Amino acid sequence: MTADGVVPGVDFRWLERSARSEPVEHAYALWDIVQAPDRTRFVSLVRDGETRGYVLLWHGNAPAVIAHWVGETDPVLLPWLPHPPCVLLVPPAAAPLVEATRPGLVGSPTLMMVRDTERPFPRDRHSVRKLTGRDRSLLVDLVDPESPMHAEYAQRDPEAQPVWGAFDKDRLIGVARASVTLPFAWVIAGVYTRPDYRGRGVAQAVTAALCRHAEGTGAVPGLFVREENAPARRAYENLGFRTIGRKIWFETAAPRVA
Repeated sequence: MTADGVVPGVDFRWLERSARSEPVEHAYALWDIVQAPDRTRFVSLVRDGETRGYVLLWHGNAPAVIAHWVGETDPVLLPWLPHPPCVLLVPPAAAPLVEATRPGLVGSPTLMMVRDTERPFPRDRHSVRKLTGRDRSLLVDLVDPESPMHAEYAQRDPEAQPVWGAFDKDRLIGVARASVTLPFAWVIAGVYTRPDYRGRGVAQAVTAALCRHAEGTGAVPGLFVREENAPARRAYENLGFRTIGRKIWFETAAPRVA
């Protein structure tokens, strides 16, 4: 990549190197471009022949487009952010630019966390196992229909993407999944506990089980969590996760038609 300014695409070799040094920051970009190139677009910021940042546009969850702004905060990348409905994950310095061009939009500070693999796991008191295709009906019944995760898990195939579940006898009471499974890094997402079981360490148990498996493959577990979600942050910190960076999360609905 030699042209300067905003250019289509991303330097894949640069992305691979960057993901090795900052796996949580770049994990989705590297995963999406390999796993679903037909649903992934990039625009990169190039200065003096070097990549300084990029916007990843993920078209996998229609109708909303998910955009990750990574690297330098340069206003020339702003026009490449998608229109509603969309989810935007941007550097803190870029948040004022987003808010200035989208009046009324309020961002949520989001932490990037990675687990210290030297930390021992706390003792589990829940029955946890990896789910299989035979558990799909349990996933459909687990998530509250009012939760934004309902559609996600109702359509989830545990054979296609790893999901761990906690059980009370035969009842599925909580789940966590791996949204990215790179050889050197996994990203944990979709942690959910049945409402009547919250506060009992279920989320911590399924996250710990997933982390153990990831670390068994040689990967470092990472995740994103809203800064305001104190219970989730405490659970992750108890598992040895530490904050390595911050993003600002914006979620916009489709504009109303008069």
